[in-house]
Amino acid sequence: MVRRWVGITLAGIALTGCAAHRAATRPHATVETNAPQPAWMQAATPAGLRALDTLDADFARTVHALPRAAATRAQAEGALLDPQAAQLAPQLPPGPYHCRLIRLDGTRGMRAFPPDVCYVLADAGTLAFAKSTGENRPEGTLYDDGDKRMVLLGTWRRAGEKTQHRYGDDSGRDIVGLVERVSAFRWRMILDRPGGGATLDIYEMVPVTPEVKGAKPMVPRD
Repeated sequence: MVRRWVGITLAGIALTGCAAHRAATRPHATVETNAPQPAWMQAATPAGLRALDTLDADFARTVHALPRAAATRAQAEGALLDPQAAQLAPQLPPGPYHCRLIRLDGTRGMRAFPPDVCYVLADAGTLAFAKSTGENRPEGTLYDDGDKRMVLLGTWRRAGEKTQHRYGDDSGRDIVGLVERVSAFRWRMILDRPGGGATLDIYEMVPVTPEVKGAKPMVPRD
């Protein structure tokens, strides 16, 4: 009887040892916890981070909630108001742009305004955005964020207001946005704090055709 219990005990120890060996040699994933954050995440305020976390979903939800007449007009805008239209290479080349505001009011519809003038400026490796005409003038810094979008952290001021405000100094003026390229030479900028009681402001951005001295445009052959 004693021998039988000894045999069972030794077998149990052997099985336990095998299980421990398997557990010790089982492959496991290593999670990198000290990867550097994108520059915009380091610069954004807590409120800005929260807004950017849901901005793309807010855009899709607002477009889908448009009433029938407004939804038809939105479809006529093509890729501009298609939440799935973001393309690769979202970087905005420096220069002047036609900026056309489309204000989405959710169930109240949408409003489109005549184009204003905006600029993308490059300085010491940093891209900046500024709207130079119109009543409300958003401006700020553009940051890379993956292969399909850029992030805007900025502020706004009214026409005639000379003081420039810095992002993070006044929460009442802070804005955040997403920039996506939706087709060739056509971008959209989605802003989280629209005017006029709307839900979202969308800017269509199309480069102003440059006139380059000495350049000869291609002439189609017959």
